[in-house]
Amino acid sequence: MLKEQYALKPIDSELATINVSLAARQILEPAYAWTTSADSPYPIVSLISSIAEDERALDRFQENARLNQHDVGRFLKQPVTEEDVLPVLQKSEIAPVGWQLLGAYLIQISKKEPLLVPFMDALAHLKVDAIGVFIAMTSPTMTDVLSTLIEQVARLLARWLPDLPELDHEPTDAETWLPAYALIPVESTQLGISVMVPVALLDWLSAHQDALADLTDDKRVGLMQLLNQETDDDTQIVREWLERNDDDGQTLSRLLFEL
Repeated sequence: MLKEQYALKPIDSELATINVSLAARQILEPAYAWTTSADSPYPIVSLISSIAEDERALDRFQENARLNQHDVGRFLKQPVTEEDVLPVLQKSEIAPVGWQLLGAYLIQISKKEPLLVPFMDALAHLKVDAIGVFIAMTSPTMTDVLSTLIEQVARLLARWLPDLPELDHEPTDAETWLPAYALIPVESTQLGISVMVPVALLDWLSAHQDALADLTDDKRVGLMQLLNQETDDDTQIVREWLERNDDDGQTLSRLLFEL
């Protein structure tokens, strides 16, 4: 089987020492499957629906970079391409700027190719230097950054999660899922605005229609007060999303209270 083949492939000695926590497993196990499909460019595929964005994972990855003194933010306002990253990673000793460039590249490429995002999130949960893990996957002889990293991630997943499913096709819609924290687009043609909101918000709104309808005066404040009164998983996800994305929160208030 494919996963057994990958479990036998060599990995960096430092990567072999990483212990996978339960929290990391809970992120990784529902996110990946092996595939032998001729249409797939990689041996692993994502089981997270492509219509969603995992802003929470990328935020955690960036916070992990900050805690490990990697200033990826200096490059996030400019495009970072493989052509920018590959030469600095092919050197025998990678300078700090190389670590920063790789971190920024991973964040930016994840908007187009999200396959690495759950793995990036899991590394942040493991409290390891996430960018350092990806640096350990590179080599001076590599010719393709993204393919190299995905290949190395597959080798680790084969060791960490021996029970991942194996498919002989690309995942169908029925085989993918939307985590409660994943962001999906919601828009109003009437107001001419759109916003990315967590899936958890849809269930939360359904359960709190009456309370929202009764809000008066500063409804944005009332919304936050409602959220602060509860501790269930959906409420926590929505509250954390609003704390990270104040602009989106303002847009959400317009959608909720001006329609």
